[in-house]
Amino acid sequence: MTSHATDPGSSPVVAVTDPMTIIGIETLSQAAEMLREDLGIANRRIDELLAALADARTAAMISGYEAAALRAQLALLNALNRRPWWRRWFR
Repeated sequence: MTSHATDPGSSPVVAVTDPMTIIGIETLSQAAEMLREDLGIANRRIDELLAALADARTAAMISGYEAAALRAQLALLNALNRRPWWRRWFR
């Protein structure tokens, strides 16, 4: 049989009776719980921001493609409206 004092896998249980120690432990426990809640809120906010970033990147890509298509259309119109050199010379 192994005693708790010599077993490295078990943690000894200490009875705390000092009121200041009890208050300190309760305060730390409350602070840890508040931090857990804040972390959960922060994780949800990060997820929202990542989704917004993905939407913005998609919109930017679409805008870039639309701009390229408009430039191609403009180049085509310019090519169609341009007169050959001999028509410009012999007006």
